[in-house]
Amino acid sequence: MSNKTKKLRHSNNSSNNSSNNSTTTTITTTTNMKPNEMTIEERKAATMRIIKQLKDLDLNISHPPIKKLFGFLKKYNDDGIRQVINIPFPDVNRRIKGLLSPSKREDTHIMFKYEKFD
Repeated sequence: MSNKTKKLRHSNNSSNNSSNNSTTTTITTTTNMKPNEMTIEERKAATMRIIKQLKDLDLNISHPPIKKLFGFLKKYNDDGIRQVINIPFPDVNRRIKGLLSPSKREDTHIMFKYEKFD
C-alpha cells in the first residue's frame, strides 16, 4: 500500500498570549491500490498498444464489434475492472477474444480467433 503524509501547521494566536504557540498535525492517507495492480498510466499504455495494433490492421469503430471492443477498453481504463472479451466478428469470420486485467500477474491481450459463421 502506498502512504502519503501531509503535515499541517496550525498556529494558535490569541490576543492575551503574545507567545507563538503552534502545533503540527500529521495526516496519513492510504490509497486502495494493491501492490500487484496496474496504475492508470500502465492500463492506458496497454490500451494504446491494442489500439495501435487495430490501427495497423485498418480496423476502426466503423465496425460494430470494434466499437464494442472500444467500450470494453474505456471501462478498463476508467474503472480498472478485469474484463473477459468475447465478441463475435462475423464480417471477417473471427471472434475477438482476450483479457483486460488490472493485475500485473496476468497479461492483457486481445486476439482474433478464426470462427466460421453461418
